[in-house]
Amino acid sequence: EKYAQFIEQFGPVLKEGIATDPGSLDEILPLLRYHTTHSNGEWVSIDQYVDRMPDEQSDIYYVLGDSLAGATRSPHLDPFKARDLEVFLWHEPLDIFIAPILQPFRDKKFMNVADAEIELPSSEEPAEDTSSQPLIPEPDFNRFIDLCVKSLGDKVSEVRVSRVLKDNPVRLVAPEGHEIDMQRIYRMMGREFGIPAQILEVNRNHSLIAGLARLATYNPESPLLPLAIGQLYDSALMQEGLHPNPSDMLPRVQALMQIAADAIAQPVRDEE
Repeated sequence: EKYAQFIEQFGPVLKEGIATDPGSLDEILPLLRYHTTHSNGEWVSIDQYVDRMPDEQSDIYYVLGDSLAGATRSPHLDPFKARDLEVFLWHEPLDIFIAPILQPFRDKKFMNVADAEIELPSSEEPAEDTSSQPLIPEPDFNRFIDLCVKSLGDKVSEVRVSRVLKDNPVRLVAPEGHEIDMQRIYRMMGREFGIPAQILEVNRNHSLIAGLARLATYNPESPLLPLAIGQLYDSALMQEGLHPNPSDMLPRVQALMQIAADAIAQPVRDEE
């Protein structure tokens, strides 16, 4: 209990020690404590995490976010929740500085769950249950993907179906060999930064995507489609901590609300 109070106050100072003196990593890292997807608000050491890893798990997983709540809601956690795998929730600015310099701990590598090519323990793969999920016909889904490509242009490097998303409609992942952590650091420091073109992964079995795919098939000229696609992208960008100015989304959100309000009010006007 006393150490938890100590970490609350001095944890950032310890992390600053690693950031300014990477040679102190082995000495300081065991002293740090983090929240995880399994800790219910309690502090967890890296030793505790490794001790309770299942035998099939070979890496230490972490997710980055702008806040604890944001990290907890990250779409990158979908496949880990499905497999009941514990993930560190890193949300302090210094966590982003430290992540790139981390070395294996007890022979376990640190892996960012946003890695597009991350391999999860195959033995933990749950049987896929689509009984309660809408199925999108292949042609409808492909039309929606094509529309995303046209709408987003060079904002994305690729739009593809996701193999891991369960509860979220989309996520952004960096192409192999592209580093986006420095862009997050520049944003936190108030410096100019670039928004890298990332891969937009789409959850084919999400109800929102199913509805948009049907709309793209039966009413491809609907003004809702480009607005919704743009909002999906911007929301994913916010979750990655890379959106340069979230207030820019407000006119689009208001336009989406207007379309929804008009659609609901139209039957009422027709009855009158």
